[in-house]
Amino acid sequence: MDYRFRQVRTVSEEIGKRAIEDIWCRIDRSCCKENDQSLTLFNTLAQKRSGVQSLVLDLPVADFKTENYQGSPTEFCVS
Repeated sequence: MDYRFRQVRTVSEEIGKRAIEDIWCRIDRSCCKENDQSLTLFNTLAQKRSGVQSLVLDLPVADFKTENYQGSPTEFCVS
């Protein structure tokens, strides 16, 4: 039974990864410049989430800005 469970889990994880990759490929990034870096986050849980999430991100420059998908500035904290 454990073997079958591992197979099912492996297949479902792969299907999830491919689905997220397919969605990501469909995101319109035409507004991004050549050297822009984008960060896309997906909630892979079965329920809706809200709130603030922590993230450690190493960036090549100290002077940057953040925008949402509509190009409006977003808040961020550098610590």
